[in-house]
Amino acid sequence: GGGGILTPQMAAQGKGAMMLKGAFMNMKGGMMGCGGGPTSTINDLWKGLLRHKVLPGGTWQNDERTVLISGLPSDTTDADLLKIFSPFGAIAPGGVRVNLNEDGTAKGNGMINFLFLESAQAAIETLNNCMLPDGRFLRLKPWTDRGLGKGGKKGKDGVPQGKAGGGGLITPGGGAGAGGAEAEG
Repeated sequence: GGGGILTPQMAAQGKGAMMLKGAFMNMKGGMMGCGGGPTSTINDLWKGLLRHKVLPGGTWQNDERTVLISGLPSDTTDADLLKIFSPFGAIAPGGVRVNLNEDGTAKGNGMINFLFLESAQAAIETLNNCMLPDGRFLRLKPWTDRGLGKGGKKGKDGVPQGKAGGGGLITPGGGAGAGGAEAEG
């Protein structure tokens, strides 16, 4: 809840000044006065940008541009995946996910929703079968629709199905080392 955002595009469309958590923004995005209310958080900005659909790529969806990752260390965060995968290309807003255990540690798998298929393919070709310093391997593969619809369903054992981390281990694709390996289908 609360105020909104005002982008230059919205201002050009005549949307005028909008409330931003106790302060007003003018047509050029500058602050006009302080209303003494609570200040905005970065999360307020993020939610407003998503709500008004002003970020390129819209919202994420699982499709052929989605990369599933397994073999991640237990201290992996969403920010870590963003740092590693953003050099391959644009990622959809909210398109980075590390699956977490109840204690907050990473389960070892995650997913990236790229905006372009070429970016997903480059990430898979480069990082699939990459050996970690402890000898384990990072496994990447393209997402495939298993007919469960968006988000999938929970199975009898409570394990999500149809999303990253919903199944068993991704089997090794043959060779070791970084780069050049084909993704398993």
